Amino acid sequence: MTELVAFLSLSDANVRAVVIGTMLLGATAGAIGCFALLRKRALIGDTLAHAALPGVVIGFVIAGGKVPFALLLGAMVTAWLAALAVNFISARSKITSDTAMAVVLSVFFAVGVVGLTFVQKSGEAAQSGLSNF
Repeated sequence: MTELVAFLSLSDANVRAVVIGTMLLGATAGAIGCFALLRKRALIGDTLAHAALPGVVIGFVIAGGKVPFALLLGAMVTAWLAALAVNFISARSKITSDTAMAVVLSVFFAVGVVGLTFVQKSGEAAQSGLSNF
């Protein structure tokens, strides 16, 4: 019973950090999600997440191993390129933004899978678990 009282009073630093982090994540995700839905860009999160795979593979190849900074930097660059590609396609053609996002998601993810296959067949010992990233 005392553990429940301690949990509810937020006296533990770990509990405080988790509760505050969850509240911040919920507030920002809700605001950004509503904004994305109203702009008819509900698929943009999936698009950027799938577009990060080639960047993870490129970061791995350049760094020569699973260096977190290189993987994150590669993922950010390719996600940024995917966002630019979605904007370019939807602005310069008659394709709707949802279709543009689906095309970019498919192309970037396919490039990532091909790159991941290449890395896995290279025999690099440090590639184990790279697909989990």
